[in-house]
Amino acid sequence: MSDGPVPTTYNFADLWEAIWPRAAERTAVVCGPQTRTYAELAERTNRLAHHLRDAGVGPGDAVGLFLRNDAAYLEAMLAAFSLRAIPVNINHRYTGEELGYLLEDSGTVALLTHETLTAAVASAPGGVDHLRTLLVVDDPAPETVSGEVAELPGAVAYEDALAAASPEPVVTEGRSGDDTYLMYTGGTTGRPKGVVWRQEDAFFACIGGGDPMRLMGPIEHPEQLPERMVEAFCYFPIAPMMHAAAQWTT
Repeated sequence: MSDGPVPTTYNFADLWEAIWPRAAERTAVVCGPQTRTYAELAERTNRLAHHLRDAGVGPGDAVGLFLRNDAAYLEAMLAAFSLRAIPVNINHRYTGEELGYLLEDSGTVALLTHETLTAAVASAPGGVDHLRTLLVVDDPAPETVSGEVAELPGAVAYEDALAAASPEPVVTEGRSGDDTYLMYTGGTTGRPKGVVWRQEDAFFACIGGGDPMRLMGPIEHPEQLPERMVEAFCYFPIAPMMHAAAQWTT
């Protein structure tokens, strides 16, 4: 285990960059056939962040995640946070009309979608020509899902985008606990609504201040978070990543 930077804020990207070097070779995420070590997750996150930034995505911009469970979901969230952009959770069961509403309501400027969800993207009212980048992600276990595939003009294959981008960390000035964490509601009683949190507030209220299972109590200073890393800890989120329940335990 090597040392990483000492975090001084409760910004999610700063906390991530402090944690991953201390567990670089450990498994960070397993999703179906996908496995990522912390180092692999960090490199792929960096590559995606560079692609997004080169496409014009920056602080305050919304990055839509129209994805099923996939390691790419976590990569996209971390990449957006590193740019001070805002990942937007989108229900992968949405029709084109529902998707179009959420893209407009959130002001999404970049979108990631699985290949078997492209038909819904193609049918979204208003189209997707306004997007600065549109990335199509291969389904990690295509034999387990179904969906129509549509051609999306200007779309880029996710793995091609990562391969063409730098693996070096992005440098983003001004990151702080005041940066935004956004969670859209399910819309069961009306249109989905975006719930806006400061990242520092979400760190304590949603993630237990570094203790999502509420076993040890919250940390008192950000530099204490790396001390919470325990070899035996392993979480098994059963909710989809578009839900807060899975995000908060991941």
